[in-house]
Amino acid sequence: MNVLCNLKAFVVRLKFLYRDWKYINLFADSDKKELDVTLALLRKNCHILDKGLHIVPFDKGHGRKTYNEALALKRNLVSTPKENDLSFLWCCDIIALYEKAQKNELKELNIPFHNYNKSEKQLIYDFLHSRVSCRNFNNIIIDDCIWNEIIGIAADAPNGCCRQTSRIYVVNDRTTISKLKHNIGGATGFSNGIPYLLCVTSDVRSYACMDRMLAYIDASLFVENLVLACRANNVFTTILNFQHASEKERNNVMELLNIPLYERIIVFIAAGRVDFVPVKPLRMHVNEFRKL
Repeated sequence: MNVLCNLKAFVVRLKFLYRDWKYINLFADSDKKELDVTLALLRKNCHILDKGLHIVPFDKGHGRKTYNEALALKRNLVSTPKENDLSFLWCCDIIALYEKAQKNELKELNIPFHNYNKSEKQLIYDFLHSRVSCRNFNNIIIDDCIWNEIIGIAADAPNGCCRQTSRIYVVNDRTTISKLKHNIGGATGFSNGIPYLLCVTSDVRSYACMDRMLAYIDASLFVENLVLACRANNVFTTILNFQHASEKERNNVMELLNIPLYERIIVFIAAGRVDFVPVKPLRMHVNEFRKL
């Protein structure tokens, strides 16, 4: 009996692993045909070149394979809508700098930065500590240009090899939110409903199987910047876990929001203006977090 139970458990785990592997590699054969994926891979290669350009002294000739791959990806994007994308222009600049470096024509790349004084630092610390999860929203409308500002800050978060794969769906239609709530754990207990529901996903097509979990890390960093940018605009948030959703719930959400199959749903975020906020839970002492 124990042997049979163990065998069944092994088969279940194997099915989960196979489904995960199949999902991540679903578009492996066609990724170079997709402009979004090609640009993500170009950013990845140019990020690697950029790291090399900042090494002192510069290692001439290093990264030639990455450079050749970047050139091929760049050619696939010329005369396409992606040619005017700001990240594509950055990639072109990095390629040009790499070529100059091979000719010993590279100039100093470092730029000056601002040193924050004590009072500035305290203002920043107070702001960071002011973020608190909130479930009591009012019905004040948030202008669309504010959401674009917030998303612009979120996009500036660190991400693996500059792939920039996070995507966000801003939902404020009450009927749609009502349908979505039934598929999201933790989406209950809101006093005045949810005026805005944000769905953060990750385009998994530019990740290899070996770094498939990086999609979750990249999106999580995106979310942290997002909720802080919300707080800077007096918009409060609560992050809702979606990782325990069933396959049926996941399919329902993807259908409601028209999310393509190659995007993995990471989290939902309830957001809106508030009249008051709850008391923030105390964190453990720093000694509990620091191990060395």
